Amino acid sequence: MEIRITGRHVQVTNAMKDYVEKKLSHLETYFNHIIEAHVIMDIEKKNRHKIEVVLHTNVGKLFGEEETEDMYASIDLVLEKLEVQLKRQKEKVQEHKIKKDMKQAEM
Repeated sequence: MEIRITGRHVQVTNAMKDYVEKKLSHLETYFNHIIEAHVIMDIEKKNRHKIEVVLHTNVGKLFGEEETEDMYASIDLVLEKLEVQLKRQKEKVQEHKIKKDMKQAEM
């Protein structure tokens, strides 16, 4: 998985990059067809830490956004949202495959 990290109004430190990369690599345990992740970190009005993550998979795009007073908390929360989306995406792919296999067996 390719990871791109962008900072708006914030200097992205190595610690932030390492933390995001570690957390994003954990998402591959739920859905291993993640092609690219684009992370945008933003600070608005000194105490609003916003993070946006766009995951490109072989099936489509997933998007998550979170805003708190701490950047690391925002990262954790947005990745929890994406984890739920990835689990749901994996279930859909598996259900589709099962239905396809059943139709082929009927022929």
